[in-house]
Amino acid sequence: MKNILIINAGQSFAHSSGRFNKTVTENTVAFFEKFMDVEVKVTTISEGYDKDTEVEKFVWADYIIYHTPMWWFQVPNGFKTYIDEVFT
Repeated sequence: MKNILIINAGQSFAHSSGRFNKTVTENTVAFFEKFMDVEVKVTTISEGYDKDTEVEKFVWADYIIYHTPMWWFQVPNGFKTYIDEVFT
C-alpha cells in the first residue's frame, strides 16, 4: 500500500480563483484512485486545515505532491503560512 498526500495550494487572488489548481488536484486524485494499492488524502489549504492533523498526514504519507501556482517566482502566501505552521 502506498500513501499519497496531495496538497492543493491554489488560492483566490485578484483575477485568479484557484480553479486551475483545483482541476489539477481533482485529476491527480482520479488518476491514483484507479490503483488498488494506493490511498490518497488531500489538503486544500484555502479551505482551512488543522495543524496537528496535517502533521499526522505528513507522517502517514509515502509520497507528497504539491500543486501550487507560482507568484513572482514564489509560492502563494497561504502556502508559506501552511508550511510555517505545520512544520513548526
